[in-house]
Amino acid sequence: MKLYDEMGRAHDGILELKSPDGALRILYPADIREKITEIGQQLAEHVRAGSYEGETNTKPDTWISEGARLAGIAGKVTGTDPEIDLFRYLPLTKAGRFPKGRSVLVASTKCSTGGQYDGYVTAQRLQLKLVPCYPDTREWLAGNTVPDAMLLSAGLFDAAKKQAAIFDYDGNASKPDTTPAKYLKDSEVKQGWIYEEKSGTKYLCLTGADILCTTYVYQDGEKPRDYESRLGDDRHAYLRWSAALESRLAGNESLANIIADFAAREKDSIEDIFNHLSLRENPRKFVKAVRKAYDPKDQARAEFDGRRKNYYDRGTSMTHYVINGGEAAREGG
Repeated sequence: MKLYDEMGRAHDGILELKSPDGALRILYPADIREKITEIGQQLAEHVRAGSYEGETNTKPDTWISEGARLAGIAGKVTGTDPEIDLFRYLPLTKAGRFPKGRSVLVASTKCSTGGQYDGYVTAQRLQLKLVPCYPDTREWLAGNTVPDAMLLSAGLFDAAKKQAAIFDYDGNASKPDTTPAKYLKDSEVKQGWIYEEKSGTKYLCLTGADILCTTYVYQDGEKPRDYESRLGDDRHAYLRWSAALESRLAGNESLANIIADFAAREKDSIEDIFNHLSLRENPRKFVKAVRKAYDPKDQARAEFDGRRKNYYDRGTSMTHYVINGGEAAREGG
């Protein structure tokens, strides 16, 4: 038996699991455990060869162990007598059916390939997923799925897509919460406040903040060149709020201190705070306000320099910051 997934990829040697009432089926390749293990080993080889640009934190052995972990989960939910009944944890519809046209994340690695380029996530994670399936290529092209069935598939999937997994990183299974999130209104999101997304990621809203940074490049025998960046009113601005950042500031969370913290740790030759901001034309969606970090009305003007850094092999560079300098500072006055 051969099936096709949502990407049009063929899967052979299909076996099946039936729900207790026989109404639903989970289909899976007989060699799914071996396939996941093989993918983990291939990823390890790619990392050793330096094939993934931006992949700096994941060691080859991690990919091998993560592949083995996902293979173990696949083994627990498949076979003639599964150790874990996957049907108990599926986010079914009210009618007791699979969610139409949607995938279900069973388990995922933390580590990912690649990284980010110009704000776009190019990374992928090794994942175990239930995906819609099709009996042949013609039905795939027509969008006609196998009724009341999903395919358990293993492979690399886009890391930017946020989904709650059935299995956590410790191997514990739970039913994902599919309750629609209630988001704050855009008008309720204010500068100086820390907000939380549905995924749990926290951001400090900097929309409307007065930040001017000018990077000066010094090369032997040449007049210093400058590159100016300003936080304008045409984009929404956010700074990812981490536990490490909160610990370093220790409650002293003025806008100037937050920017100065990043300025003191600049490494790249032309790095500035804008390398760390999430700048968007459309606002982020948050589920709750965490707390106020600072009051924009209470922020005094501040000026300071970032670290002096090597400008490749041709000199040095340094970024000068003006916080709450007003329009005169923005215009160079």
